[in-house]
Amino acid sequence: MDILTSIASKIAELLVEAAGRQLGYLICSDGSIQALTEETEKLKDKRAAIQMSINAATAQLEVISPEVKRWASEVDKIMNELRKFLEEDVKVNKMCFNGWCPNLKLRHSLGRKAKKHTEVVLKKQQEGKFDRISYPPPPTGIHLVPSMKAFDSRTKILKQVMEAVRDENIHIIAICGMGGIGKITMAKEIARRAQEEKLFGVVVMAVVSKNPNVKKIQGQIADALHFEFSAETESGRADQLRERIKGIEKILIVLDDIWEILDLEAVGIPSESEHPRCNILLTSRNEEVARTQMRSQKTFILEVLSLNEAWNLFEVVAGPSINKHDLRPIAEQIANECKGLPVAIVTVGRALEEKGKEEWNDALLQLRKSIARNISAEVGANVFSSIEFSYTFLRSEEAKSCFLLCCLFPEDHDIPIDTLVRYGKGLRLFENIDAMEEARNRVLTLVQTLKRCFLLLDSNKRGCVKLHDVVRDVAISIASKKEHGFIVRCNNEIEEWPEIDTWENCTTISVVTNKIKKHLNRLECLKLKLLHLSTELLHQQEFNDNFFRGMEKLEVLAFRNIDIQSLPSPLQVLQNMRTLHLENCILKDISSIGALVKLEILSLFGSKIQELPRELGHLQNLKLLDITNCVQLNRIPLGVLSSLTKLEELYMLGSFSFRAWSPVQGFEVNIRTIVDELISLSDHLKIFEIWIPHVLLLGQSSVLFNNLTRFRIVISNYNYGTSESCLF
Repeated sequence: MDILTSIASKIAELLVEAAGRQLGYLICSDGSIQALTEETEKLKDKRAAIQMSINAATAQLEVISPEVKRWASEVDKIMNELRKFLEEDVKVNKMCFNGWCPNLKLRHSLGRKAKKHTEVVLKKQQEGKFDRISYPPPPTGIHLVPSMKAFDSRTKILKQVMEAVRDENIHIIAICGMGGIGKITMAKEIARRAQEEKLFGVVVMAVVSKNPNVKKIQGQIADALHFEFSAETESGRADQLRERIKGIEKILIVLDDIWEILDLEAVGIPSESEHPRCNILLTSRNEEVARTQMRSQKTFILEVLSLNEAWNLFEVVAGPSINKHDLRPIAEQIANECKGLPVAIVTVGRALEEKGKEEWNDALLQLRKSIARNISAEVGANVFSSIEFSYTFLRSEEAKSCFLLCCLFPEDHDIPIDTLVRYGKGLRLFENIDAMEEARNRVLTLVQTLKRCFLLLDSNKRGCVKLHDVVRDVAISIASKKEHGFIVRCNNEIEEWPEIDTWENCTTISVVTNKIKKHLNRLECLKLKLLHLSTELLHQQEFNDNFFRGMEKLEVLAFRNIDIQSLPSPLQVLQNMRTLHLENCILKDISSIGALVKLEILSLFGSKIQELPRELGHLQNLKLLDITNCVQLNRIPLGVLSSLTKLEELYMLGSFSFRAWSPVQGFEVNIRTIVDELISLSDHLKIFEIWIPHVLLLGQSSVLFNNLTRFRIVISNYNYGTSESCLF
């Protein structure tokens, strides 16, 4: 009897609880719906915040966590159901909530559904707390496409190298040969086939070059592995890179263009004992370096092409016209002058494509008479004469000038086309060209011309081109001739500057170095038109007031990584200056810039500067202003930009200047002023790049886009800049 009583009591308790819950659905339906509405808004905000993080991670090519994706998908589905419930079911039955409808059954149903939905929403809010949203992408290495001609001499060596690559007992392999012989083409083909056969999980490549920069080599490998360093020092980065590589089961590292011993440990490449399946494929012009210093276990030598192979390649690049108009005998003699070197065959053959018989005869004469002067032994006279001929055969003086500008860059550098535009425009190389957009189109055309002649190569970096290192050597030799007056110095460290009298006839001076030990006080260069000084390590340069005297014809001035604090006051002597680049410099007072009345292009890319000078508004001829990545910039005086009545291009992505445009405190107060400043430029602005924190800021400025031909606008709570530099 006691057991029955207890059971009956429990049943009654449950019935009362259930009845109370059901009665609660009926009585508290209004409150339940209100609570659901509030929690739904919270979930909506959380979903939006997660999406912002997803977007930011996606922009960095990171992989979104599967649990984040699943949560977002589930929340989206729930939100659709809630929208239908709140906007349809509740709205249709609104009168019931206002007491006009006695349908208690319907009121009970809505209250019950609201309660259940709220429980689901609260659960999703709790689940939306993630340790991390995304992960670095898996290393994909480099993308390679077939690029090597199937010549018998190359195919035989290719098979031998592939056998060595498959041999697990061989750790280091070398491909050697003179400049222009096709070493890197062979290495890329080996890497491509290794990828196809799945011999390695990852294949990466780094260019070492004549003056190796360990940090740059580390960076190239890390980029291919989608890996970011947290250490600053070379040794710290090496330790991190070594651990990252050891985490990959099988990896092939291609090291191109090794001139002398490279300390693999200093770079962060594991030894064979540390990682037995970390293989190295290197290319070098020096067999001794490869065998003894780099300890290559298998070394393969590339020789020149045979007569038949050379002719077959020449036929391909010169086109079918060589079999017309009795050209074949002349063409065969020209091909022989190239001595079986692929780089010479390609440049000469492409230069003569679709030319007439007279031009072919002239080409043969030039090649036979060409004498290589001041050219390094590594290049060779026959290669030099072939490439020099391709340059001489260019019909456009503008194309020749554009080509010579490319030799100012370091070896194996990605040359920004925009820099060629800015330098060329400053030097007035383009006839009948005034607008920046016209100059850019002209340079793009010239670049295509140079590519077709194989004097320039495509780059893997967007908006850039490259020079083959052999072609660059020839370009420097040509540029150094008296009629051109170029001085190009690319050294690891500069102890002393050359004597002044060796510079006096120069038109162009470019110094690219890791470190400068001595200040440059003054140059007497009455013919100088372009001066560029670039260092890898920040160099403090003091300028005296007479620094620019003797450079009255200077038209382009470019400094990179220079702590100059302030420009010399009497800039009035530089009345011909049209392009000024101060990249990654430390600047404090540049108010004297207002004296450069003819200045058309001003770039402060990545420089540390807190305030633009009011004198900037005096530059009535300015057509391009670049303050990209000037993250310390906190003030642009009112009226400065609106004073630039000829401004055609404005770059300010990665700069916080949008939040600090005027001296008035308060971001909201500044918005109207900012928009007005931008709108005042709308009649002549063609290219515009900016970061803004909210899309609403564009609401009043649609007129700004009326005449734009290109724009890049990043809308985000975070200020995403760009690491791409427009200089070197």
